[in-house]
This record gives sequence, structure tokens and C-alpha cells, in this order.
Amino acid sequence: MAHFSILFANEKTRSDFCKRKGEEFSSAAVKDLNITAIIDEIRKLTPDFPSEYLLFPPYDKDTQKLRGETAEELYGSSAVFDSMKRMASKLYTLKQHCRNIIDIKNKDARNHCFLCAVLEYCAALRYLLEITEGAASRGLAGLHGYAAELLRKAETGLYTRAQELMGKIDEMLALSLYADFMEQNIKTAVSEKEPLSDKIALLAEDILGAKLNFSFSAVNNVQLSPLEEALLALMKAQNASVFEELELFYEENKLLDFYSLIDLRDEILFFTGYIEFIKKYEKAGFSFALPKTVEGTICMRNVYDVSLAVKLGKPDLIVANSAEIQKGDIFVVSGANQGGKTTFLRSFGQCVFLAAHGLPVPAEKFEAPFCGFMATHFNRAETVGKSRLEDELERVRAILSAAKENSVLLFNECFVGTRRGDAVILSEKVFEKIFSLGATCGFVTHFFELALRDKRLLSFVAEAMDDASEQRTYRIVRRSPDGLAHAHSIAVSCGATYAQLLAETEKPR
Repeated sequence: MAHFSILFANEKTRSDFCKRKGEEFSSAAVKDLNITAIIDEIRKLTPDFPSEYLLFPPYDKDTQKLRGETAEELYGSSAVFDSMKRMASKLYTLKQHCRNIIDIKNKDARNHCFLCAVLEYCAALRYLLEITEGAASRGLAGLHGYAAELLRKAETGLYTRAQELMGKIDEMLALSLYADFMEQNIKTAVSEKEPLSDKIALLAEDILGAKLNFSFSAVNNVQLSPLEEALLALMKAQNASVFEELELFYEENKLLDFYSLIDLRDEILFFTGYIEFIKKYEKAGFSFALPKTVEGTICMRNVYDVSLAVKLGKPDLIVANSAEIQKGDIFVVSGANQGGKTTFLRSFGQCVFLAAHGLPVPAEKFEAPFCGFMATHFNRAETVGKSRLEDELERVRAILSAAKENSVLLFNECFVGTRRGDAVILSEKVFEKIFSLGATCGFVTHFFELALRDKRLLSFVAEAMDDASEQRTYRIVRRSPDGLAHAHSIAVSCGATYAQLLAETEKPR
């Protein structure tokens, strides 16, 4: 029976994901959009978060829908979310049992560990069957059917036999063991008195709420001590049939595929880890929205840079922006330095990137067509032995060669390593190629004249206060550039504004 997945709608998408690990386009986007800052924050809450799944969006429409439905059900129901977190915890316990089966050296202890794993496996399947009853999403409903099938196979003799065998082992372990130092051996006795260990366990639970387990167990991921080896030999000599039955149970069932269930843990943690992260920031006042796949118009309301939210921690320190564009549009963002242009581009990119996973995005609303490919082109340090312009052109060529109609391409400060006139011409050549592809593009630049020379381009400008302070508002608005913002920034930095020159002339000589 093939392993079930709530992350991949088909084997082709899973196979493509495995091949794409280390892909240059995804690696660049992760860095440029600061996705690593999100992952670092998630891991503070979920240390085992499987980050590799987040690093590479599937870019498959059916998989995006599958993930979106699952995320919506977990995000919308605290009961479902909490149950799936507990399920992940149960699978962790099962995984530890399976590791012990491999690590333990003593074969009798290994057999006992295998028996424990079988019972844990069946218990986990029962719990999964229970919590997915009536699930609304395709992913969780599919899990219900998958758990039912695995449990049906396990309960056909395996589970009943495992329970009976564990009962015999429990009876064997109920004997009182004591050391006879005169004869230098270990003896057993049946005691009708309540064991001291039980009294201590009840007292500890009553006073401190702590549950103690004093029962002997050879299930260990280290070598058995000489005392444990001696105890095990004594029990084996007095209960040979139980140990023979335990060995036979292991040999007959050792090929049981525990990982058909264990592998679901990482997939569950992908959702619960991310949702736990956004719930934390929702409590702090930040907004998140389930993305919606639509045709035509990209509508983003109050999108913000979530990596900046992680860094600053307070909503009142973050400026959110809204915009509407059409699929296939190229929007150019110009304006003064430090005006929020790159942050706006990054916030849009983060929403596209996370929406490709079907996950809630940092916005009050985000609707966009399906994204089948995403690439970013942000500034990089110069490569030794290669000019900055040469490096940029090679990266641009790779992006345009891979882009398709349903692609989203983000460029930040392109061609800064050449003359302004040449940079404008190169940018316009890039636009022509993108328009011919029908891809959607965001282009942050200081070359404000780009939006004036081509009426097909949408112009957005980073606003500044109208007063003499020219203080940045970090608002990105839809309007034509006036060409003054960047010039004014240069004049300020050179001390050559009218106000600065006037103040200089009025200084006493």
C-alpha cells in the first residue's frame, strides 16, 4: 500500500520536489524574501519543523489546493489543530520505539521493543481514525480512510496477538525480584502485598501530579548493564515459552511498515508548526489571511513583511500596503531611498510564496491567480572574476528562460552596475520579454523614467511627507513618478537642497 500524503497530491509532484532540492531559483527566493527568518521563528515553537517542505513551493495547482484545504481546517478549528499536534507527539513516541529496535543489541530486549512498537502503532492508528472522523478537507478525510485501512490490516490477528503477548510479559514482570547476596544470585517471589513502587507512584501523583513507572523494561537505546543482563537471563530461564513466543512474533512481523504512519509526522508538523507560529503573532495583533486562488486580478489588502514583523514584534511599527494588479501586469515601484520599496516587493513575494503552499499569508486579504513558477532577482555581492553587470545579465537570462505565463518575477534594483541610460534600455528589454511571456512582474528601481516611457507599466511610488522634512511614510501608492524623490535624496546627502544652501549663506561670517 502506497504511503499517503497530505502535502503532495500525486507522486509526480513529490518526485519533482525531491529533484528540486537545492534549486537555484528557490534558494534565491528564500534568501531574497527572508523566508529563513520565518523558519527560525517557527523552530522556536516547533524545533522539529520540517523546513525543507517550506523551502520549495510545489507549483502544482492540485497540490496547492490540497494543502490549502488542510491548512484551512487546521487554522479554523482549535480542536482539530490540538488533536493533530497530539497525533504528531504519538508518532514521535512510535519513531523512538523503531529507533530502539535498531539500536538495542540484546535480541530479547529488541523483541520486546518491537512488541511495544506494534501496540503503539495500533494505538496511534485508532487515535488518528478518531480525530479525522467527519473531516472536511480532502487531506484529513483521506487520512481517515488511510488509517482505517492500516488498522484493518493490523487488527487481522496482529493486534490481538500482541495484546495477549504483552499480557504474559506483564504477568512475568509483576514478580518481586530480590538479590540473595549469600548465594550471589537473584531470586523471584510472588508477593500479595502492594508493591512499594506502586505506593510511591500513587503518592507522587497525588502530591505532585507526576506519573512514575517503576516496571522493569529492557527497552533502551544503550547497552544493557550487567544487572539488567542478569535479570533478563533469570526471567528467560523461568519463562522460556514467553521469550520463544516473543521471538516468533518478531520474526513473523518484522517487516511491518511502521513508517507508513511515522512519515506523516513531518507532514503534520509542516501545518501545525506554521499555524502555531501565526497564532502567536495574531495574539500580538498581526493579521493573517487564507489565500484565495482567482482568475485575473491580484488583490492584496494590507500586506506586510512578516520577517520584519518577527524582527520588530509590534504591529504599530509595521506599515502595511494594499494594491490591485492584473495577471500579466508589470508594476514598477520608484521613489526615494529608504522609502519602503524593497519591503513592499518582499511582502508581495512572501504572500505569493506562502500562497503557493496553501498557507495563511501576512495580509488582511490576498487573492491571486495560480503561480506555477517564482523567481527573484535582488542585489548580490560581486563575484570574484566577474563584473556585476555580467553576473546580473546571466541571472536575468536564467530567470527569463525558465519563466512561463503563470510565473511571478520580482526584480529589485536591477542593472545598478552600469550607466543609467544603458540600465534603462536593458530594463525595457527585460519588460518586452516578460510581456511576451505573459508573466506577472514587480520591478523596484530608481529609474523613475521607466514608468513614463512605457504606458503599459503600472507605476507605484514610495510616498514621503509633503513638508520640508521629506519624512518617509513607507506607503506605496499608485501614481506616476515625478522624478524628484531620488534627486532630492541625493541633494540632501550632498547638503545641496535650497534650504541647506540658504542656511549656509545665513551663517555669520
